[in-house]
Amino acid sequence: ENDCGDFSDEDQCNVNECELSTHACSQICEDRPIGYKCGCHPGFEPKYDGHICEDVDECTTKYPCTHHCRNTYGSFACTCADGYFSIDAGRTCKANSSVRAHLLLSNRYYIRQIDLHKISSEILAQNLTNSVALDFDSVEDCIYWSEVTAVGSSIKRMCLKGRQQHEVLHSTTVQNPDGLAVDWIGRNLYWCDKGKDTIEVSHLDGKFRKVLIRTGLEEPRAIVVDPVDGYMYWTDWGEHPYIGKAEMDGSNVQVLVNESSESMGWPNALTLDLITRQLFWADAKHDYIATANLDGGNIRILARNGPTSPLHHVFAMTLFEDKLYWTDWESKAVLYCNKNNCTNITTLVRTAIRPMDIQVQHPLRQRPMPDNPCQDNGGCATLCLLKAGGKSTCACPENYVLQGDSVSCENNCTSSQFVCEKTYKCIPSLWRCDTQDDCGDGSDEPPSCPPFLCSPGQFQCADEQC
Repeated sequence: ENDCGDFSDEDQCNVNECELSTHACSQICEDRPIGYKCGCHPGFEPKYDGHICEDVDECTTKYPCTHHCRNTYGSFACTCADGYFSIDAGRTCKANSSVRAHLLLSNRYYIRQIDLHKISSEILAQNLTNSVALDFDSVEDCIYWSEVTAVGSSIKRMCLKGRQQHEVLHSTTVQNPDGLAVDWIGRNLYWCDKGKDTIEVSHLDGKFRKVLIRTGLEEPRAIVVDPVDGYMYWTDWGEHPYIGKAEMDGSNVQVLVNESSESMGWPNALTLDLITRQLFWADAKHDYIATANLDGGNIRILARNGPTSPLHHVFAMTLFEDKLYWTDWESKAVLYCNKNNCTNITTLVRTAIRPMDIQVQHPLRQRPMPDNPCQDNGGCATLCLLKAGGKSTCACPENYVLQGDSVSCENNCTSSQFVCEKTYKCIPSLWRCDTQDDCGDGSDEPPSCPPFLCSPGQFQCADEQC
């Protein structure tokens, strides 16, 4: 309408600046009754009202790929790691293997193996006493677990070929081993003991136990290892909860994530994505799942407890392909979601009692390492421990000291201890000739021992008094 009376308010109307090329848009021009509006193509974001369009790095903002993501101008490209294939241009990566992936679940009184394809299960070990921590070794096809009780705890293993009997690896030396991790390259077993506030290691057969870290720990809960890079990671939900990192010989301890970088209460669950170099954890007090780089940077909250995200008390988690799996105490279930966004949380199985630790069992989760520095035990007399940079170091078990050759070990036992001949152990002298093979090589129970008439733990005098 000619509101001005001289048509000066109407002479610029209904002019399509987009067709006349008088606009200043860099990509998309949308004509309006008065003027125009600029926009950008997918893969770009507008700047200065859309007059400039900048490329969006989807790899660091939307995380669209299971494995490797490369940003391109206006888009991105996904690729899968070796041993995986994809049917959607690399966005989703699946194992290219004839070996089925199984979920191992410790459930206090038994350990179940769940087929992730059929969602069927079988019991691998039963009649257990509060099994908690759990891991596996794909090289020898064995499973390892801890049993934690007030009257006595232990770490055990069972090799699945032939279903061998349960083998006790540690008993008297552990109190509350809530987390354990298998080093499939160095052939060692790591665990954190919440009762002793330590992180310890031994050979996979239980020999040569050594305390790696005994300071700075209050309530160590979960532990995972990255043997290829030579690092281990753990959670601690003590008075000042944090996620820690150190080389696998216990050196160069550092705090990655703590209260200052993210709200932390009970950092329970912990797992690694060794392909994308990510750390995943769950907090059972604040009820969230988060991820970060292996240096503690780029922290992202993937899910928080809410109507669409049932996160009540996550205890343990594991990862395979594009999925993150975890156990929840309150819902008594195993759940999963996409590891990059965790928007759709799905229940896999439910349990009658609280589920504990969880692991996806597949060879692709434990790849061999070229030029393994601990091949043939690294030439070490007892322990070969991996370090960063593809290196390793020899170490000695408790009460033994590494010698000048950096390979052999010499005992540092006290006068009240008996030195075992072959197993690098120092045991209390009272344990000698008590009918118990405490050394593991029989050296504390020679044929010359007199008949033992007392109970284990008692000293028998020369007159057979206890």
